[in-house]
Amino acid sequence: VDSEDEGEEGEEGRTVLRNFDDEGGSAEEDDEDEIELIKLARDMRKAANATRVRYRHPRLRVVIPKIEEGKHGDIDGVLNQIRSYGITVECGGYVSSTQIGDYPGVDASDKQGFSHLLPNPFKRFTSTLNVDCTLLLALVSDLSHFKNIQPSPGLHRAINRQIELDKEQPLLTTEVWPAMDAHELICTDEAARRMREIVDIIGTDTEKERMKIMMGYSPFEGWDAASLTQKFQELSDHKVPAQWKVPIKVVDAKPAIDMAFQNNTLPPVANDVAKILSDINNSVFIYGWSTGLTTISSNRTATRQIVDMVEKLRNGDENLEGPQIWVCDTARSLIGKEKGRKN
Repeated sequence: VDSEDEGEEGEEGRTVLRNFDDEGGSAEEDDEDEIELIKLARDMRKAANATRVRYRHPRLRVVIPKIEEGKHGDIDGVLNQIRSYGITVECGGYVSSTQIGDYPGVDASDKQGFSHLLPNPFKRFTSTLNVDCTLLLALVSDLSHFKNIQPSPGLHRAINRQIELDKEQPLLTTEVWPAMDAHELICTDEAARRMREIVDIIGTDTEKERMKIMMGYSPFEGWDAASLTQKFQELSDHKVPAQWKVPIKVVDAKPAIDMAFQNNTLPPVANDVAKILSDINNSVFIYGWSTGLTTISSNRTATRQIVDMVEKLRNGDENLEGPQIWVCDTARSLIGKEKGRKN
């Protein structure tokens, strides 16, 4: 912020905003800079209005820690014009006082805690999570648990890619287990059955054993969570979180889905979504929608189909939302996936 005793037109105490350090900037450049700040706010609003994330438009917030509101009328006018676009503006003295790390260009005395502004992907999670078949497979896959697996020409190229990805960012410890945390975990009977079919056919001995432990199958029926977690730890190079809620409970999805359609508790677009999904994806995602549960998955294709259909048939309904789905960045297959298979 710069204060000028006299501008080109003789205005006294005129205050302008700068986003550059050049002291030689002209008044015309200053005026243009003021306009650019407002233009930025307008462009942000246009971009947010044209974008939806999880069925909602992004909320906009501008944080200006080195500006104090109420000190200069011209600055307050700019801030209020930014707010006129529906943007939240926070200035120095109004943001959180929690001290955090270094911010380039911000004096030590002005550092403020902005951690409350960071996105939390788990914020809207329900207390119980509906686990898709794709993540059930990821949870038992050797690729997710053994650090010494190396790429090989004899493996499917997707497997080799997943091996490299997991070395860079282990899926379970960086995404899946943090998402699951201490939530109760359920899966539909169709998802559990499909997972078991795949593991029984192409799973390794360790993958089959993990499946039995995680699901509480024989010989682990009746084991408590602590005992199952300890047993599961024997088959993983990663630290298994103590709060992980196993066994994952299997539920019958059909009654809940049928009741939701019969009672019209789902929006009409749900019928159109159900028509484009496979049977297993219907059981997983429509069940989550019917019960209001968060579904966690790595199935980006099905998720995109659902979101696209909801947006296609929104018809101006700003409150329309589809099923709440959290999708992790990458998938994990079983290591026994045949080289010639495409999916």
